Amino acid sequence: MGAQSTERTEAASGTQTANSSPMPHTGVLIVVERRDFLRGCLSIWIGQSCNEFRPVAVAEVEACSADGELRQAAAVLIGVSRAGWSDHWLGSQVERLREKCPKVPIALLVDAPDMHEARAAETSARQLGVQGCITTSTSPTVAVAALRLVAAGGCYFPTFPPLSQSPEAVSLGATRPIAVGERFEKLTPREQAVLSVLAVGAQNKIIAYRLGMSMSTVKAHMHSIIRKLRVRNRTEAVVAARAMELTQHTDAPGILKRAA
Repeated sequence: MGAQSTERTEAASGTQTANSSPMPHTGVLIVVERRDFLRGCLSIWIGQSCNEFRPVAVAEVEACSADGELRQAAAVLIGVSRAGWSDHWLGSQVERLREKCPKVPIALLVDAPDMHEARAAETSARQLGVQGCITTSTSPTVAVAALRLVAAGGCYFPTFPPLSQSPEAVSLGATRPIAVGERFEKLTPREQAVLSVLAVGAQNKIIAYRLGMSMSTVKAHMHSIIRKLRVRNRTEAVVAARAMELTQHTDAPGILKRAA
């Protein structure tokens, strides 16, 4: 196993069907993971789920070239085991990244099987000054959206119910609070329709065309959506929508009909 500690893995990203063309890469997504098996799994997962990125997996930041992969990196994802917080390895990896490439966004993928550990991981991640914290209790859909958000220059951290909330109201292992669903329910049918189209990457002109609205109406709905979801911008609104699996209902006749 020691001989594999510097192993680099480059997945054949963008696995496609015979009738589809691969999506062009928009950058490199570097995976830093000490555990050999997980390093390979993460590289394959990113290659299949985020095929706009070319995944490069290494065991240590030192294996990356400052003039090569780091210069092209859209983001860096660091895998953190439950023991990783106590042996100073994580802090050293973040420090080396900051020295080599100060502007590259960093997200952590943290082993946190329950809410209590996820809450502690989120606090520690913020203290490190990274841009994202994804826990292993996060759904794959939300994890992909979070990675894309970090790579686009945003931040992603799990949110939690208040500590005073009764255990009966909390589903253990969930890193997304019930309040997100409550915020979504505050959206009007038209706002839900706008968000559903926005969630697949459409710009305001496309949203206006598909929903038969004026540009000014779309902008007004966007302002209201951002306020009601308590997010800072449309990118974070997309992450919230994907977390609620709203994209599964995009163009659903019921949503678009109610928006008319």
